Amino acid sequence: MKRLGGWDAVLLYNETPNLPQHTLKIGIVDASDSEGFGYDHYRQALARKLHLLEPLRYQLVDIPRRLHRAMWLENCDIDLDYHLRRCQIRAPGGHRELDAAIGDDPKNPYAVSALGGWHIEIVRGGGATLARFLYGATEGDALSLFDRAIRLAPGNVAVRYQIALSLAGFDAEKYRTRIAGELKAAMSGSADTAYEKKIQGRAQELLGLMAPATHDGFDSLVRKYQGFP
Repeated sequence: MKRLGGWDAVLLYNETPNLPQHTLKIGIVDASDSEGFGYDHYRQALARKLHLLEPLRYQLVDIPRRLHRAMWLENCDIDLDYHLRRCQIRAPGGHRELDAAIGDDPKNPYAVSALGGWHIEIVRGGGATLARFLYGATEGDALSLFDRAIRLAPGNVAVRYQIALSLAGFDAEKYRTRIAGELKAAMSGSADTAYEKKIQGRAQELLGLMAPATHDGFDSLVRKYQGFP
């Protein structure tokens, strides 16, 4: 375990939905002369170098009963399939299209479903009342955003899988039917990348554990795929 630095604590406790405290570092890689370079190649390179990027292996954890401020859990196993997402920029792929993707383009299904997941996580962590009054996050808004993401990209494997994962981590019993439907949709979608094929395998694995007799195994696997220790 490691204490948060002073600046980390300032950013964490001053963050609000309208004033995020994170920054973006954008790098553009010209791979036009690199034969075979693509998303899968980049993912493999990042996985090989992850042990050198210590801060990326930190995980913020709350202390039980709030006996201490949140702390960093060090040397965590990182689920790249959850944390590394692929976003395709619209043609012609210039700076304008890049700016739109970075700015959470309302027509980007990945961004829309991710925002729905943010609402769900805030409600799960703080409860419905605090989430609504402190952050403006609600369960209903999350569901609306999930529905909008599906309308934008009904056959998108990653979007359907991430919606299922978010709802499973929030309340698997309440949303059992919807979770099963999203997992089935992820499995039946067109998988064009190694990432999407792996997601389909995970969706099948989770769906197979949704029976009441394997409830504990399902919850454990959901936490693992969400990146929790």
